[in-house]
Amino acid sequence: MMKGGFLTSIELLANAILAIIFCCLIICSLVMTGQRRAFSIGFVVPALLYGLTLMIAGKGEFDVNAEPKHRASIILRIAYKKISRDLVIDMETGKEIENYASLTIHERLKKETIFMKVPSPQNFMYFGHMLILMFLGYCGAQFGRWAFWYDSCRRRVAV
Repeated sequence: MMKGGFLTSIELLANAILAIIFCCLIICSLVMTGQRRAFSIGFVVPALLYGLTLMIAGKGEFDVNAEPKHRASIILRIAYKKISRDLVIDMETGKEIENYASLTIHERLKKETIFMKVPSPQNFMYFGHMLILMFLGYCGAQFGRWAFWYDSCRRRVAV
């Protein structure tokens, strides 16, 4: 992870938003009844299980260069290698140098450049896991709503 800067603040903001969502859903699962309770419990359980499996697997799950243990990390790593690219930026103009490989060594030495991978590997893995977590939570929430609906229909038929 980067030390300080804009990207770290984005990660902190994403963590804060995710924590607020989880807190609200946990409160809803304890306080509300009916379909809303089924939705919130259905969201929290699979999302927490996914988060726990990532925590058990270790910090290497968020590193593109490490050997991941988690299947989702393996898939995200393959996706990252397919979409990432090297970016060379000219410090004077602030624009990308598209034909950097074709420049001579003398031309390369005259230019002040920044080399970076786009997107950042840590951010790609981090947000990829967050998207998977939210997707699993949403699927669980929909299953919870369906299970509640099915149970209520079954009770009406039995009466």
